[in-house]
Amino acid sequence: MAVYAILFPNIKLQVVTSKVPYKISARSFGLIYLITEIIYGLISFTTIPDGTAHFAHLGGFIAGAAFALLFKAFDKEF
Repeated sequence: MAVYAILFPNIKLQVVTSKVPYKISARSFGLIYLITEIIYGLISFTTIPDGTAHFAHLGGFIAGAAFALLFKAFDKEF
C-alpha cells in the first residue's frame, strides 16, 4: 500500500465505507491507513492485547515505503 501511495500519489481510489462511494487520492488513503494502524496499535496497549497485527502491518508499510523511495530514486519514470 505504501509503495502504491508513493509511486502513484495522485491516482484516485474509489472508497466504499458507507452507502455512498467517494474518491480519495492514494496519498491520502495511505496516510489515513498509517495513522489508523498507529492509533489502533497504541490503543491495544490499554485493552485486549491484539497490537501485534497492527504493528506488523505498520512495519510492512514502513518497509514498503523504504523500498518505494529507493525504487523511485533509481528510476525517474514516475
